[in-house]
Amino acid sequence: MILIVLIALLMLTFSLYQKTKSVQEDLTAIREKLGLLRPEELAERELKRAMEEEAKLAERETHDPELEAYNREIEEELERMRGPEDPTSSAGGSGPGAQVRLVPAAVEDAPRLAQMNRMLIEDERSSNPMSDEELLERMRGWLLSEEWHAQWIMLDERTAGYLLHRRSEDGNGQIRQLFVERQHRRSGIGQQAVRLYVDRHAPAGTEVTVDVLESNPEGMAFWRSAGFRPYSTRLKRPTKSAAEKNAAESEEEQ
Repeated sequence: MILIVLIALLMLTFSLYQKTKSVQEDLTAIREKLGLLRPEELAERELKRAMEEEAKLAERETHDPELEAYNREIEEELERMRGPEDPTSSAGGSGPGAQVRLVPAAVEDAPRLAQMNRMLIEDERSSNPMSDEELLERMRGWLLSEEWHAQWIMLDERTAGYLLHRRSEDGNGQIRQLFVERQHRRSGIGQQAVRLYVDRHAPAGTEVTVDVLESNPEGMAFWRSAGFRPYSTRLKRPTKSAAEKNAAESEEEQ
């Protein structure tokens, strides 16, 4: 009899724990939508999403090869039935029927791109000391070059952000900047933009790389959920200024 009572109490305790955990998750989700989460809480949720996405990918990789081949044949047949489509478009988006496209930016777009670049620096908590004028000149230089390519991320006919990329010296694709306007985030637009670039604009048969600042754990979680994996860690250490070096050399000579 006592054993039955203990088991009932354990089951009740576990049920209450599950309900409390569910309520906490709901409250956290509401705080996230309202923008009330602290940076560390936001980073933790992004990392959790990335881990869940990795688990789903791993589960898909263990599927029956014959079933995967069959699904590929069905997808290819559907593609043939749909016929040719806009190479920059992708179904989906933040609303019913929304279309995410990548559209090349022009030199005259430099001022707006530079403004978005400033917001990106703030969001990444970067130590970049460049002024607004310097950011504008740098962006204009990229747009005038044949090396870098900036593309607007379009949501239907609205601009939702931009992507800056190039073909690096080793022939691989490189994403330098990806920015999605704050009101369009957490709707899958950034993921779709990356997918469009990798599938349709990056050099075929290569790899795509991206640098993520240590100060930007949310960015790291985003790129991991987009299928990118850590490859190397770049460390840096500032050197002395010219004045400091001259002063040190003068002291040594005395």
